[in-house]
Amino acid sequence: MHHRRANTPFAGSPNRPATPHTYARQYAEDQNTMWTASRYQMNHSVLAPDQISECSSLAQNIPRWEILPLDNYGGGRGQGTGRIVRFVRPGLKPVLLTEALHEACPDLLDADRPAPLGDHVSTKLSLRIPFPGAEPYTRQITARRSTTKMEPVAYKVLARKIAEDMEKYIDRERKARRPLTYRNVPLELGQLALCELHNISDGSWEPVFMIWTLPKIRRADRAERVPAI
Repeated sequence: MHHRRANTPFAGSPNRPATPHTYARQYAEDQNTMWTASRYQMNHSVLAPDQISECSSLAQNIPRWEILPLDNYGGGRGQGTGRIVRFVRPGLKPVLLTEALHEACPDLLDADRPAPLGDHVSTKLSLRIPFPGAEPYTRQITARRSTTKMEPVAYKVLARKIAEDMEKYIDRERKARRPLTYRNVPLELGQLALCELHNISDGSWEPVFMIWTLPKIRRADRAERVPAI
């Protein structure tokens, strides 16, 4: 299957197109570097998973972006407005939490414009992050500026506040010796990107994150790797 990134060269190798062979070598040589936030750009030069689906042993070692599943939130009053605030960058690049933490996403669309939180939102909103298997995180964050018009905070400010609280959540659980884990791997802020913020109940909002992770191994794939006795 053709992918529009099929001939994207590797960073540092501008004249050499990516292939399963060159990707495997790059992954082996530079695995630790790839897992730093600076390499989590969607335009970084790696093969799309569908390009190497025929190479199952390689495909299992290709990290990719996936939506991070969170538990359903059952508290709060009312059903919320269904309003969604989307955080978008051009070229399918994700809004990395490590960049949002320092408002370092210069190409974040509408970065300096007020986030569309709606007229019903007061000066603060309740941010809720119900991570699976962990105690949910809840924090009041400032939603409006201290100006005469009391307009909502800007996109980049809202993204920063969400990143700050996700960092606090990760640190809190780590210090309590119950680290947040995904597929049995401790969660790091550098693995996460912010997609959206959903109004889930009156005054309560829940973020939608993507995570840079290895794919889930299917049972059939796992069985293939178990030697027969």
